[in-house]
Amino acid sequence: MSSPLEKFLAGWSFRTRTPAYAAGDELVAFVTGREGDALVVRIGDTRLLIPEGDSGLVDQRVKLRVTSFDTDAHRGEAEVLERYELQDDD
Repeated sequence: MSSPLEKFLAGWSFRTRTPAYAAGDELVAFVTGREGDALVVRIGDTRLLIPEGDSGLVDQRVKLRVTSFDTDAHRGEAEVLERYELQDDD
């Protein structure tokens, strides 16, 4: 028998600061910087690198496909599928 609190919290989950991905996963995120020739996408403490990415994508929102991911290190590589243009609030 479940307590009222357990019933209330059923189905709730908390976001982790180190989300894990698998090759083939697609997501939308912001490119936050560069690391050498690669672009960096940070989701919490997880980092995805986009090898030889276009520097014009820094600070842009993009759709990505994860190409590899190390769940222990929370690091991986991804490829850009689509760039989203930011709109002015004017």
